[in-house]
Amino acid sequence: MRIPIIPGYTDDVENIKATALFVRELGDFKIELLPYHKLGIYRYDALSRPYILRDLNPPSHNYIQMLKEVIEHYGVETVTT
Repeated sequence: MRIPIIPGYTDDVENIKATALFVRELGDFKIELLPYHKLGIYRYDALSRPYILRDLNPPSHNYIQMLKEVIEHYGVETVTT
């Protein structure tokens, strides 16, 4: 299961805990954490479209590692990119 980690939207610890518990109930699944990045801004600019997440900063490596530890605490294998 792939989870985009978007600051202020999907990155809070309670959301990650609930997701880990849900995935654990499903069975033998891994969670892949996908940190938000700004690569899409240029595509939106090229299309003259507004990009509402423009002011967000990507989560730090340490924060992603902490979320990984939270998930693994619940017995779910986690992959980070």
